[in-house]
Amino acid sequence: MTFDPNGMEVLEKDDCLLLLSGASTGRVSVTMDALPVIIPVSFVLTGTRVTFPTGTDPKLLAAIDGAVVAFEADGCDLGARIGWSVLVQGVGQVTDTAADHSGFPLGAVWAGAGLGLVVSLETDRISGRRTSRVMG
Repeated sequence: MTFDPNGMEVLEKDDCLLLLSGASTGRVSVTMDALPVIIPVSFVLTGTRVTFPTGTDPKLLAAIDGAVVAFEADGCDLGARIGWSVLVQGVGQVTDTAADHSGFPLGAVWAGAGLGLVVSLETDRISGRRTSRVMG
């Protein structure tokens, strides 16, 4: 086990993928008009790709398709006082205009996402941290 200077466990890629496979909501960060924008998304892990539906806003799609984006998901159990965070960085790709959204968590698809496109992000650049003591 490896720890960072703050005492958090540094996760291996397989651990990061396992945590992502059990989560359903994350955030994608893009740059729009030279400013950072963070958008909540429902997602699934398909093999080693993070896949999420998005709306049809042309500015958002232009900011994601072919651009470097960041995706983060996390979780915590306050009762057990543990938490984790996984970060994926890579090039976003709009994959299909007629994608089946049935794989996304029911009731967790964010506003307008069911009407849009599907974006995927390869997990080649992935990192994660876990703590056994959640602050707060």
